[in-house]
Parts: sequence; C-alpha cells; structure tokens
Amino acid sequence: MTKKSIIIRLFAAIAALSLMLPAVLTRVDNEDNNRDVIVAMNYNNFEMTLSKDEFDKALTDYKAIGVKTAVVAEESVNSLISAGYITGIKYNVLCHKYDDESEEIIKILAKNPNIHNDSYVLVTKRQDCKDYLDLWLPAKYKSDEFVKLETDYNATVYVIYEGAADAWQISTGFVVDKIKKAKENGYDVALSMMVGNYSTAKYIDIIEDLIKEYDIRFINLKSNYRKQQVREVGASRNYNPLCNLIKKYKLTLILTEKQDQLSNQKPFGYNKLVSAANGRVIRCYETFDMSGSGETDYHFRYYQMLNSVIDRNTRFVNMTQLTNGTDTFESKNERTLKAADMFIKKINRFGYNTSSFDTDFSSYNINRRLTSAAAMVLMIIMGLTMLQWLMSKRSVALEITAAAGAVLSIPFTYLAPEPIILLYPSLYAIVAPCFCITLVFVMLRAAVKKLSLIKLILMTAAVTLVSLCICGYVQLALLSGPDYCINTLIFRGIKLSLIAPILYGAVAYGIIFCTKRSESVLTKIPVLLNAQIKVFWVIIAGFVGIVGLIYIIRSGNVKSISGAENFMRNTITEKMAARPRTKEFFVGWPCLILFVYYLKRTDIKLVQWLTGIGASILFASVINSFCHVFTAAEIIYMRVINGFWIGAILSAVVFAGNLVLVKIFSALVAKIKEETAKNGG
Repeated sequence: MTKKSIIIRLFAAIAALSLMLPAVLTRVDNEDNNRDVIVAMNYNNFEMTLSKDEFDKALTDYKAIGVKTAVVAEESVNSLISAGYITGIKYNVLCHKYDDESEEIIKILAKNPNIHNDSYVLVTKRQDCKDYLDLWLPAKYKSDEFVKLETDYNATVYVIYEGAADAWQISTGFVVDKIKKAKENGYDVALSMMVGNYSTAKYIDIIEDLIKEYDIRFINLKSNYRKQQVREVGASRNYNPLCNLIKKYKLTLILTEKQDQLSNQKPFGYNKLVSAANGRVIRCYETFDMSGSGETDYHFRYYQMLNSVIDRNTRFVNMTQLTNGTDTFESKNERTLKAADMFIKKINRFGYNTSSFDTDFSSYNINRRLTSAAAMVLMIIMGLTMLQWLMSKRSVALEITAAAGAVLSIPFTYLAPEPIILLYPSLYAIVAPCFCITLVFVMLRAAVKKLSLIKLILMTAAVTLVSLCICGYVQLALLSGPDYCINTLIFRGIKLSLIAPILYGAVAYGIIFCTKRSESVLTKIPVLLNAQIKVFWVIIAGFVGIVGLIYIIRSGNVKSISGAENFMRNTITEKMAARPRTKEFFVGWPCLILFVYYLKRTDIKLVQWLTGIGASILFASVINSFCHVFTAAEIIYMRVINGFWIGAILSAVVFAGNLVLVKIFSALVAKIKEETAKNGG
C-alpha cells in the first residue's frame, strides 16, 4: 500500500467512525438514564405455596427488604383446580367417569352441538366461585364459546368449548380481592394476562375499571398458548382495544423474557402493543427452579436475578418461590427472602436503583440508515486492506473496485429494504474479528525478528485490545436503538460469527506465515490440494475437530455447565459485576501469548498453527460480546477489560509453565541425541 492510499483509508475510516458517534452516545445516555430496577413478588405463586398466615407475613417481610410491586396474574383453570374452587376436566375424560353426578352432566351436555373431546368442563358448588365465573366468563367469551348449566346436585357447570392442551392455558380472569389486598399492603400492582385469551369488549371494560380503581401502572402481556386458529382470531379482534388502554392510561408494558433468554415472548399484535407504550417498555425476567437445587441453596436464585439484570439488562424481576428441597414451604420462603434481600442490596451497591421507577425510551432515537451506511463503508475498507495484506501486494484494480463499492454502498443502504439493513450487524460480526486477526498476524510477521520477546508480547496485547475495542464500538452503533434494547430486534448469526473467524484464522496463518511474500496466494492452492496426507495430520485434524465441536456446543446461551465453572462464574460476577467470558481469559489470551512465543523462539509450524487457532477464539469472542443487544455498553467494555487482565494473569502462569515444559523437552531431546550418538552413532 502506498502512503497516499493509507491516508485516504484512514481519513475515510475516521469519518465513518465519527458518523456512528451519535448512535453510540445516544445508546450510552439512555442506558445511564435507565438504571431503575423493579423487584416484584409473583402474588399468585406466593399465595398458592403458603398458608394464609405465612402469606400475610411474607407480604410484610418482602415489603421491608424493598420489594414494592406485586404481579397479579389472571387465574387459569389449573389454578382454580389447585385452589379447590372447581373441578376441571376435559369432556373426553369426563365421559369415562361413571358416578351419578358425572353421568348427569354428560347427559346434559350430550346434545350440545358445540361440545367436543377437548372442551373443558368446570364444576363448582362454591357461591364465591360462581360469582367469579359469572363475572369473567361472559366477559372473556361470546355466547357461542361457553355455556352455563345447573344440575340437581347444587353444582353449576361451565363448559368452555375451545380446547387446550393443558388447563393452565385457559385463563378465566382476575381475582379482584388479590389486587385489593396487594394495594392495601402498600404494593404497586402489575396485571399479567395473555393476549388473545378473550373475545368481548366487556373484558377490556372490566380491566379498565381495575386500572382506574387501583391505580395500575404496569401491564404484563404474555403469549397465548391456545390453538393457533383461536389465538389468531382472538388476538386480532382484541389487541387494538388493549393498545388504546395502554395509550389512555400511559401504562408501562412489561415484556417477559423467554426461558431460553434469546428473545421476549411475543404475543399477537406485539409491535402495535410496543408502539402503543411509546417508550414505556421494560424487559422482565421471571425466575424458575432447576432440579438439583439443595435445601439450603438460595444462591442459585440470587445469581439468577443478578445475572439477568447485569448481563441481560432486564429491569423487572418477577420473583417466584423456591420449590426445590424437602423442607417446608415456610422454610423455602425464608430462602427465597434471603436471596431477594441479597440481590437488592447487591444491585444497589452496583449503582442500580430499586426505590423508584421512571424508565422511558421515547427519546431513544437513532439514524439507523446513516449508521449502517458508515459501517458498510468501513467494512469495505477493512475487506480491501485484509485482501492486500494477504496478497502482500497492491492491486490498483482492487482499490478502484473497493472505492466504487464504498461510494455505491451509501445510496444502496438508504434505498435497501429494512430486512437487508438488519443483516449488516451480522456481516460486521464476521468481518471485524477477521480484520483484527489479520492485523495482528501481519504486524507479528513484520516485527517478529526485530523486537525482543517481551516487547513483542506487549505490542501484540496492546494492538489486540485496542483494535477489538474500536471494532466493538462499531458493533455497538449498529445494534443501537430501543428495538434492540428491549430485544424486539435480536442479533442473528451468533454461531456463524463465532465459528467463521476461527476458520479464517486457521487459513490466514498458512497464507501469512507459510508463504513467501513474493508468492501469489493462488499458486499455493494446487500445491495444497495435491499434498500428501499423513496419518499424523489426520490425528491432528481429528483433535482440532473435537475441540471445535466442543467450542460450537459451548457457544451461545449454554444452560448446562460444570459445578466448578458455575462457581467460578458466580464468584467473578459477585466481585466485579461484569463477568468476562471464560473462553477469552481461559483460552484466547493464553493462546495468543503462546502463539507469539512459538513464532519468536521456534519454527514448529504445527504448534504455531494450533495456538494461532486458539488465539482466534479471543477475537471472535470479544466482538461477539458486543453483539449482546440488551447488555449495556459499559458492561460490555468492562467485560472485555476484565477478561484482559484476568487473561494476562493466566497467560503469565501458562507462559511460565510453557517455559518449564520446553526446557524439559529440550533436555530430553538432547539426552536422546547423546544416547543415540553413544550407541552407534
């Protein structure tokens, strides 16, 4: 590259980076201004698992530690059954019961043309339950969707014609006394309901009355798991009234994270509902139990909540009771309370506010087209530079083509459909680590014979860290905006962005370090294809393949990890909030230092190649950290820095161990040569 070419590229790159600055600054500002966290009690869950006295005490205890919100959900057929209010059974199961009461009900229903095998039959003798169902079922269902019947056994029968796989999938309505009791105990109330689980305007009218009477500020809308056709029909005719309700009372919309933590639950009308909230949107993490949790293990719940707020930027924690263990529910509640108390104190120390809530993303606006256009220009510059580094010579034709592509990419970005623009972050997540790998490899090739080992290591570490942080800045800009922040839009291509740079690093090593600079890369392809394959190389390839498979499996959102690793992760999170990625400090940084050592001190290509592949993991992982759309920019950079200094410590240990092993190996080789010389040589 000529000096003029370098200056032009630097100028264009700086200009592109500057155009992305507003997006990054806006993102950081909104993240700094939205650090309020709501810790809420799942009212229905707590009431179901505790006795009345224990529950009353829990309301007082949790309020005292800083839990200020209660999530009151619609009752389901299943919850009514569990509470003993009704007998609920599918019609096809009822038909196989032969007691007098069941036979009378079957006789009554037999002539009903709307009944089918999956219809739910609800039977109750309690007057309070009858009053409840008489209020909500006509509000939720049209006259041709349910029926009410009386029997000679003083029992009232309600039949919901629509079937469902499980009883919990059919909601019946809110118990107003629960909302009233929560408010009387000083809690704000969040209403939780499934979109599309009602068919009449009367239902919305009742919800509106509850909002006005009890000053409801939060509404948690979840996906409906009923039959697809029913869901679509039901949702299409009633999410618009919900939107109007959200707008009218300026409700904050709570979006519950899926259990796989990759996206939110998205009920029908999701985009309209989010739009209706006008920036008053908050992501919610709902706790859950895992098998194997011991009787005294409240730390699991504590770290669940802590990681959700710090790593995934959730701002609403819907807390359920711990259920694992053989102790009483009263004891389990004590463990849950302890976990909640620890969690609230810890996030307060980390700078989050749990005493009030005022999150609003209405002012979070960015120019995505401008940011994407600047990023595409930068990607073309990076691609051109990489190719010329690999080719080790200048190509005027290539430079002209790249310049034309950079210019044309600007109008293309402004005219392209939105789905195309949303692919830019995925493309950049591949290009950026490949560019950084090439930069470090080329720099090492030029400096390996000129600098001492220590200077070479320090320079490599500095260039790696700085280049990755700058490239990460671009990824932050591309993934800015409220739709990414609340996880309406997600980053796609996680696996590819983690694997492609590793494969590229393996090839780039061969091109940069195993070919002469004067040779064309193309001339090496026939030689490679005609090379004699040895068994040793097959074994090495198999080993690399196994390691690669483990890497792929471990990439992304891994649920199952060893106890030792889980302990290490939790300890790091506890001490420094922003937990670095294990593959960075445990594999990436040590491999990079070993790569530099073997480049400098040996000519063993295989070892260089393997450590170079290991080092490539670092580049892929760091850029991937910036792809976590809901994680705050501050946290991401802290993760990278923490990964660097922890990796530096581990690298020093590995480096020292490597020196010992090299010394032992060298002594063994020398001894073997000596013995060989004595015996015949």
